[in-house]
Amino acid sequence: MLDKESMKIDGFDDAIIGYGEQYSKQPLLVYSYSKICKILRERDSMTWEEADEFAQFNIANVWVGNGTPMILYNEYWYDWKENESSS
Repeated sequence: MLDKESMKIDGFDDAIIGYGEQYSKQPLLVYSYSKICKILRERDSMTWEEADEFAQFNIANVWVGNGTPMILYNEYWYDWKENESSS
């Protein structure tokens, strides 16, 4: 299970989809990228482009040590991005 070094992304608990592990490494929280963007859009009234840019710069591409959470880009994210961008 998770240990004390595993970090959370403040304000995005609803985007947690589980935890992941790699052989001989500590387990890490896993966040859904599409859910992160959805939270930004709903909570902060961002457009798709604003949420995507913010999430990439401030969440997905940030390293804060070995406990840095993982971000999952799944098929749903690509479908969601395309559908949201065209509306």
